[in-house]
Amino acid sequence: MTLMVRQSLRRLILGKAKQNPSCAILQLPVEMILLVFEHLPEYERIILAQTCSSLRVIFIDNYKAREDDRHPISSDRLEVDQRSRFLFTMAYRRPNIFGCHLCTKTHRVNQRDTPGSSTVDYKGCRQPFLTGGDFHQGGYTLQYQQAQLALKYTRLLEEEGNGGPVLRRKYKAYLDSLMQPYSKVLASRKKWGMSNEIRGVVVVLPKIVDGRLLMQTVWVFKKSTKDVSPEAIGWLHVCNHLILFAPQQIRDQTRARMLQGPRGALELAIHASFRTGERKFGSCSYCETDFMILASSERTVVRAWQHLGAEAPLVDNGSWKWMTIYSRESLGFHSQPGSIRELYNRDAV
Repeated sequence: MTLMVRQSLRRLILGKAKQNPSCAILQLPVEMILLVFEHLPEYERIILAQTCSSLRVIFIDNYKAREDDRHPISSDRLEVDQRSRFLFTMAYRRPNIFGCHLCTKTHRVNQRDTPGSSTVDYKGCRQPFLTGGDFHQGGYTLQYQQAQLALKYTRLLEEEGNGGPVLRRKYKAYLDSLMQPYSKVLASRKKWGMSNEIRGVVVVLPKIVDGRLLMQTVWVFKKSTKDVSPEAIGWLHVCNHLILFAPQQIRDQTRARMLQGPRGALELAIHASFRTGERKFGSCSYCETDFMILASSERTVVRAWQHLGAEAPLVDNGSWKWMTIYSRESLGFHSQPGSIRELYNRDAV
């Protein structure tokens, strides 16, 4: 930075500082402000530069001469992860927009975009740079932007209760739609699925606790013309890692190998509950899922409690990614066994 430019910046900052003495950062020398910029991630530098004209002049003058992928001065030049964080921050207090993890742009909220609805076409959403993965459970589908909007509106409502800005009624109604419970009668399937000789229903109950999105899913199987059994239940998917496979779905050798490792926890618990008639609790070793099983030939209940993460850009939300995208057995993102169930049931009567 040339001496003349430095002097001009000092005069500009001094003038702004006199106009607004409460702005602490403008009281600092230019060199110290530049040190602050240097210690910030790229996307935070751009956000800080947008807060006032003085900081923007400093930012552009310092980085324009050496603009490259390491020193972008525009959000369009940010790498995908940094741009995702930039969009998330820019939309953080705005209920009418969200940062799209697919096209890395902002979109206006469409209140028809609810869990289980047909996919809403957001204008301008191009080929995705990131795969977000949807949360699927018993016919219920939750997309990432829906989860994040529910978390945002819940936070804004809490801020409103503490004297913050009032959240408009239409967004409160939209939050109710996003958090609506879901239920479905299970259909029998000839191949791998539930037998037509028993009856089944699944209920999905979303809940937000301490800024984290939790999900409880309940499967209930009842005797019809024949007793309930693991074979009659067939294929049951609790998470990407815990699956009860139908007898004809995998080979005996594969099943035996699976039962010796963490992936066999669900099937072992189901068989143990059928033998003893007692509740059996367990958890996934690769994602944040707890489960409970109470089994009998008359009625069998399977419950799963899952943590889908906090309000964050997808790139920083390991809970969501391990629940929806990753199924491999390495580098799991699991929680203390029983902790998700306890968190969901906290304050329950």
